[in-house]
Amino acid sequence: KDDSRKNSEKIKRLRNEFEMYRKLDASGYVCDNIPRCYGLYERDSMAVLLLEYVGEPLKSWDELSPEGW
Repeated sequence: KDDSRKNSEKIKRLRNEFEMYRKLDASGYVCDNIPRCYGLYERDSMAVLLLEYVGEPLKSWDELSPEGW
């Protein structure tokens, strides 16, 4: 039961992330550093958030800088 609860929390976080991508898309905001979201797909106790590849993931938030925008 503990694994099921952890999985539910992970799926909830993916849903929240998906909603953020939907809001960005609806706002018309475009940035090369933000991947296009192709959707959230769920089945049984699994979920997948499908995003465009835009390069290597950040290792730290410190890697972000206004100069790179």
